[in-house]
Amino acid sequence: MFPYSVERRLSDLGAYQRQARRQPVLWILLLALLVHVGTIVHGYKNSANSSEATWSALRTADIELSAAIHANDWPGWLRWVCDLESEDEALARTVKGFEALEQKGLLDKQGLEVATSLAELVNHEAKPRSEEEWRTTFQEGIWTWERMELTQQYRGDLPLWLNDELLLYEQLNQKNAHRIAVQSFVWWGVLIIGLPFLPSALRCFQTKQHVAVSPVVRAWEPSMVTVRYLAVELTVSCFVWFLYRSIPIACWEKFWGPTLILSDASWRIGGPLLFGVVLVIRWRHLWRLLGMHLKPVVKPILGMMSLAVIFEYGLFFLLEDFTFSENLTSLSSDYEGWWGYLYMMVSGVILAPLFEEFVFRGILFQSYLRRFGFWMAMLFSTLFFVFIHFYGIYGSLSVSLFGIGACALYRATGSLWTAILFHALTNGLIFVTMWAIYYS
Repeated sequence: MFPYSVERRLSDLGAYQRQARRQPVLWILLLALLVHVGTIVHGYKNSANSSEATWSALRTADIELSAAIHANDWPGWLRWVCDLESEDEALARTVKGFEALEQKGLLDKQGLEVATSLAELVNHEAKPRSEEEWRTTFQEGIWTWERMELTQQYRGDLPLWLNDELLLYEQLNQKNAHRIAVQSFVWWGVLIIGLPFLPSALRCFQTKQHVAVSPVVRAWEPSMVTVRYLAVELTVSCFVWFLYRSIPIACWEKFWGPTLILSDASWRIGGPLLFGVVLVIRWRHLWRLLGMHLKPVVKPILGMMSLAVIFEYGLFFLLEDFTFSENLTSLSSDYEGWWGYLYMMVSGVILAPLFEEFVFRGILFQSYLRRFGFWMAMLFSTLFFVFIHFYGIYGSLSVSLFGIGACALYRATGSLWTAILFHALTNGLIFVTMWAIYYS
């Protein structure tokens, strides 16, 4: 496994075996797990604020209703291919989503007003406004549902002064519809390109196809590795929380983008590096222990991405009626503008694939393999992966499917670069297409 002398290999293996014998007491493991889960749950409760949820819901509803208006005359099969609903379907689904958010208490005052306006609009009960009120609304900036109210009020007999105003919004509708259509065609393209390699991806789940695990990795005791991971996560989370609080407000306001990128990078990089320090006897072992001396294998990655698209479409249609409100709150104001794009790329496409794969597939998954075998190890490591990516019902299932695929790719190829590339390509396609539609 190591490119050193036989004597050095034996001494290194002995050091890892002695480390493995230092097993934690069971109650310490359970306590660490409970504290970790409690910290995550507390963090998600605090992050679910009504202002951010309302911002996301308004942005999503405005763009998707705008696109639906333009695509209303498209053939049904084309709207299905482009993942675009008719105007009435999009409005009805948006109303249901806002009602669900209102029941969860995730709408602020502006969100509640919009929820009322949408309900009145779908029931044809919107209150008429005077021409002066409409002029004022256009000057302040008009939402898509307000334009729908305008059309409903005048029933096609619009005042002449509105023609030029609405022409600009018709061009915006067209732009939004085309961007969503391009996003859908990108994922259809991923599906079609990867279809020839589906057998290669499916073979990754056959344990007989898997690369042998290093004897050093087999010396990693699962309970010992888990406790150290939990301790590291808590330590780094506390440090980053203190770091966030210590940064002056003026710094956030003046240098919002760089401050956000640096503070996020400190959390993403700090945890894995500390984890490596407390687990690996010598850093030079890590490159080969994780299989990073092996090149990534592209064919199974393409097949796995195609398989992921199939599962995603199936999951969406299966859970569409249960998770329509989650779609409205999936945006984050951190990604807005060009600084948001840079943050998205650095955090989601570079740092997350590198360091998350290092922790969840490279160490946790491999340590569980020693005791539990492939399927249970994949389940346990994926559960931890879902804990830090809790995006609601649909989002958690989607992340679970991704984690399972990454585990299979890693074991079949033996190269962590395969899982990293799979992670980076998936995040990159998601983020770039979403940014072009919702954040640009």
